[in-house]
Amino acid sequence: MLQANTSLDNIGEANITFVGDTTMSNQIFVLDTDHKPLTPCTAGMARSLLKAGRAAVFRQFPFTIILKKEVTATPEPIEIKIDAGSKTTGLALVQKEEAIFGAELSHRGQAIKNNLESRRSLRRGRRNRKTRYRQARFAVRSTGSFNISASTLIQGISHKYCKTIHRKDGYSYGS
Repeated sequence: MLQANTSLDNIGEANITFVGDTTMSNQIFVLDTDHKPLTPCTAGMARSLLKAGRAAVFRQFPFTIILKKEVTATPEPIEIKIDAGSKTTGLALVQKEEAIFGAELSHRGQAIKNNLESRRSLRRGRRNRKTRYRQARFAVRSTGSFNISASTLIQGISHKYCKTIHRKDGYSYGS
């Protein structure tokens, strides 16, 4: 039986496509006043319950109504069927050999792979590109101080007191 707190809202970043074909019956989910699931009903029955004021709309998609008066009916069991695939996973709610709800869950694996591939190609492009000399990163940090390791370690030198005397281009910048 489907639990009351089971919902498709906690899937995360997955992409869900709801399947609506002619083989699946048009069933509306029904909850009692305690938010416990009851046996789904047809769209016509749900419409008449809403018009009579005996039910209210609980959720738009998947369309779910909640009854306003307490009911002691025991719901018929609903099975969830999962068809796991490499790119998509099929989900179906089945009651008495009849599918009452179906959805396809698209996996993010391919999207993640494509994002990593794109990032990798950009990184390789930066490495292979002939670019101008860029100042060392330590000189533009927010603290503005850095350490120099000569024969001994000199700590806490501010960039204000440093002057570039030689760069990779071969020219001398000191006077």
